[in-house]
Amino acid sequence: MRVHSEARLWQERIELFKRLARTLRQFGRNWRDYFIAKERSWAYRHLVFTDSAPLLRSPAIKALQELLRDFPDWEIVLCVVNQESDSEDVRLYGFEWPDSQVIIRDDAIIDSLNRDHLPQEFRDLVIEGSRPDRSLMD
Repeated sequence: MRVHSEARLWQERIELFKRLARTLRQFGRNWRDYFIAKERSWAYRHLVFTDSAPLLRSPAIKALQELLRDFPDWEIVLCVVNQESDSEDVRLYGFEWPDSQVIIRDDAIIDSLNRDHLPQEFRDLVIEGSRPDRSLMD
């Protein structure tokens, strides 16, 4: 991983955020199909929250991976939230905090989805070009 100054890291974060927003707009609508977290405490990572099965079934993931070719140290984490659960989180926040993610890097797509806790339409989801998250196989 390259080491950047704070100023360079900030410039990359802003540029990648803009490109991420433009790319996602091709596949859905912000606040309806996805939400890009503007938190900046995660160096080299952008978080996108979604409960949209069509977004995950679309070519969006491959498009996001292609976007990262210019940002090889970065990753985009698609966090799949569950709004159908009867958990306390859904009652308080409108969604259950995700334990299911798709991690997108310039050289890999890692499927870390916990399908048992996902809405029904996600359970048979196959993400093209992905590999399972090996850290979950213990």
